[in-house]
Amino acid sequence: MKKINSTEVQLQQLQTPNQSLDESQLQLIQGFQASIQEILTQTESLPQFTRPTKRAKFRSYPQDLVMPLSNPEVFWQNHKMKIEHVAHGQLIKNTLLEALGPNLKAILMQGSLMRGDGNPSTSDLDYIVILDQITVESISCMTNLKLSHPKNNFLYLSTSEYNQYPSDQKLQFHLTRQIYSDFDLGAFPYPHEIKSNLRANSIKLKDAIRPLLFELTNDNSSAILNRSHTIIKRVDDTVLRSFCYLQTGYFPLNRKQYGKFTNSELVQDLSQMISLWHVNPPKIHQIHNLLIRVDAVLTQLLSLS
Repeated sequence: MKKINSTEVQLQQLQTPNQSLDESQLQLIQGFQASIQEILTQTESLPQFTRPTKRAKFRSYPQDLVMPLSNPEVFWQNHKMKIEHVAHGQLIKNTLLEALGPNLKAILMQGSLMRGDGNPSTSDLDYIVILDQITVESISCMTNLKLSHPKNNFLYLSTSEYNQYPSDQKLQFHLTRQIYSDFDLGAFPYPHEIKSNLRANSIKLKDAIRPLLFELTNDNSSAILNRSHTIIKRVDDTVLRSFCYLQTGYFPLNRKQYGKFTNSELVQDLSQMISLWHVNPPKIHQIHNLLIRVDAVLTQLLSLS
């Protein structure tokens, strides 16, 4: 006897909707049905990353003297920071040092502008601030910086909180640039820890994508589009780059470097959609189709031993 999984049961139920539903509700159910059909039948190939025969010369720039990569050895190639972003990082450093003194242990920069992917007109400046102790003064200082510079974002934590993080969850702190450091981040995570981090992120993203697929069939509000954009960027940031590292030993610092490692259509389509999002926004069906393909890849990643 053939087993019928829960998704197939839902599909069968949707194929015989209640006749009392109005036309808009029937259209919504048909959209849900189409989403489930695609989830069941999608066979997107898992991207394959290949290590190039020769590593590109890893260039250093003058800006690296004041904002070096925390772990340059894990990146395939460096990227020149914009001088205005370096200068703003120094402003953050000077302001926090003056206000907090020895309580300030580290300022790290993460995100798209650090990597060279960001759009200077729309992207935020994302900082990690590590403190000896979280105090009213420290939060007040970061709040004032946020009010003065709305594009500043601060993730802050104490040294004791950092030390409580499992090793695999410390990856985000290592894939940064250092603006100020009086704190040892510890050893870079081992491959099996990065694999654990990859699996955890894949599960979180699948849990976010599945409900969103249904919402996209009936909602094109800016909130839904923003959620879609965030999820697609997270797939790039926390899944594809880590998978590339596990296969090749290097992280691509930015999306332009993917071409050195893979000719995967999914990676190319995802990178293009992110890059053009604010210039030529994608259509709802394009977002929906890409998320379906991403969902299939995440499923395959979770099945890897």
